[in-house]
Amino acid sequence: MVNPLGLIGCTPNAIALYGKNKTICVGDMNNAAQRFNEGLESLLDQLNTNLTDAKFITTGPSALASLYTGNLCFKFTIKGCCKVNNVGQCNPDKAPCKNRNTHLFWDSFHPTEAVNVIGALIAYTDIVREFIFHIPK
Repeated sequence: MVNPLGLIGCTPNAIALYGKNKTICVGDMNNAAQRFNEGLESLLDQLNTNLTDAKFITTGPSALASLYTGNLCFKFTIKGCCKVNNVGQCNPDKAPCKNRNTHLFWDSFHPTEAVNVIGALIAYTDIVREFIFHIPK
């Protein structure tokens, strides 16, 4: 399984640096990720054609998009779950938030365990099969 780029324009770092008018995500960054993912899909088609003993699949970045837009049980705030240092990562001397399972991000970049668990369920089970967008024939 090859993972595509996610919604990089929806990270707390992207929103803090490039967000305009308190938008929830930075569209230009997400558009760039989408263009990359379209190229990835094309590359996987080529690999599946040329390497017939292999099967390359990928999940769609839209699989986790509902997390960012508040359709599930997550709070979305521009800040992550922990106090960050000058490069946007968790400060090891500070305690993270108490309700870690309700946050999308630990810091300015990294998704929490709860997000990764949902991503794994999407990728490796049939629970949300419609999110698998590239399965070779």
